Amino acid sequence: MKNITTIILFSVLAFTSLNTKAQGDLQFNQVRLEHFESNLLGRYSTYVDTLFVPADKVLKITTVRNYYITNSSSAASQGGFVSFYIAGILVYNNNGTNDDSNVKTPIWLPEGSHAITMRFNSASSTTYLAKGYLSFSGIEFNVVQ
Repeated sequence: MKNITTIILFSVLAFTSLNTKAQGDLQFNQVRLEHFESNLLGRYSTYVDTLFVPADKVLKITTVRNYYITNSSSAASQGGFVSFYIAGILVYNNNGTNDDSNVKTPIWLPEGSHAITMRFNSASSTTYLAKGYLSFSGIEFNVVQ
């Protein structure tokens, strides 16, 4: 009798766990390629733009590429650095280099508005012009209930 009860209980739990669903299934909608660029002028400057993910969709960012240029090659050597954020997630901080290899993907974004932020900071009293570029590719999914 104990074995039958165990088998029935195990069967019910297995059946229940196989039929439970998360908040929704994902269905491919489209590939998204986005590009943002900014002029960052001054010792401390910030550029903010908005990325929209439509209702009932999620965005999986799979690849991020970014770079910046300044009007002076000495900007980085004098303490200048650029950082990029997607929805508050730091995706790049040059730390004296212009390398985007430290980007951690994928980045999942739910529906709604998400800030794209580029910051330029210089420890020098000299005012620099920096131009920042941020591009990414991703897959947009429909959330099917």
